[in-house]
Amino acid sequence: MEDERFYWLIGRVNAGDITDDQFNELLGLIEQDPGLRSVYEVLTLNPERENAVEAVEAMKAYTVHYAKMQLAGHLDYAPSNQSTDQLETPKRNARLKMWFLTAIAASLVLGVLVFFFTPKQDKHNAIVYSSKKGVKNKLVLPDGTKVWLNADSKLTLAKQFGNSATREVNLSGEAYFEVAHDKKHPFIISANAIKVKVLGTVFNLKAYPEDKDTETTLIQGSVEVSIDGQSSSRITLKPGEKLKVHNDKKISTATSERIAKPTTLLTKTSVPIENNKATESLWTENKLVFDGEPFDNVAAELGRWYNKNIIIEDEVLKYASFTATFENKSLTQVLTALQFTTKFRYRIVEDVVYIEAAR
Repeated sequence: MEDERFYWLIGRVNAGDITDDQFNELLGLIEQDPGLRSVYEVLTLNPERENAVEAVEAMKAYTVHYAKMQLAGHLDYAPSNQSTDQLETPKRNARLKMWFLTAIAASLVLGVLVFFFTPKQDKHNAIVYSSKKGVKNKLVLPDGTKVWLNADSKLTLAKQFGNSATREVNLSGEAYFEVAHDKKHPFIISANAIKVKVLGTVFNLKAYPEDKDTETTLIQGSVEVSIDGQSSSRITLKPGEKLKVHNDKKISTATSERIAKPTTLLTKTSVPIENNKATESLWTENKLVFDGEPFDNVAAELGRWYNKNIIIEDEVLKYASFTATFENKSLTQVLTALQFTTKFRYRIVEDVVYIEAAR
């Protein structure tokens, strides 16, 4: 495979023992696929790459190409007659470590902390992107779709993504999508017990398994939402509309796992769109927004945002509602501000926050 040969030749460059013929072969591969130039510059730490924006764009290109290689199953870049150990030279390792330090510095120059990460493969060879509590990630899928993955979320690409009639993914958590337009290959997201079908559009989908509702907010384009087990229930959204599907949480005694089955309770509302953003998507700009949210929802969001387990000890507090916007605030600052609306006390013990009504 040409891709395998390309990465093997990169290994020879970093090892410092590439021949003239091999280097000319490498240049030929780059001429055939100009997108490989950025990949080459990332993996060889091109000293001419001093611009921070270019460095980040190069890493994006590398991430896209890496994902394509994973989906194609080409994870071993050395030819069959070469050992992969030959690619892992001390010089190459040092260069890669130096590049990641450069990438972090570049992200700070841009004013944004960018987390570069590679997806994992599950036991079914599907590609899995995930973000932990307290961390948000931005990624580009092999088809060019841009995804912002909120904290404590997971996006799984079907094994055949990009090689079938549809582009199918599964979301657990929250994500903001800018879907690359492809009329012949609809983009389909399964989340809890709904499916969202799009051709090319911008929207926010919030589908945490533990939440009471699954919310789809459309910003640009058009989406069609369907509900598992209810083939006649297909709702089309227009820009500025949000669909909320209430999930009936039940406990499966056989597996002891919580499952979500939607009831017929659907709510479609209008939401304001300003500068191509809805309130529901402002988390991508590091803004924490609550709009009449009950305290139990606020607690769940704060727990994911700050990587804490938040326990409301008094049942009556769960029904208090909050409307507020926070940007670059600590958890203590947020809780203190919320105390001006509702009287409560809190204490933080390591990774757990206990909240109780003020006596």
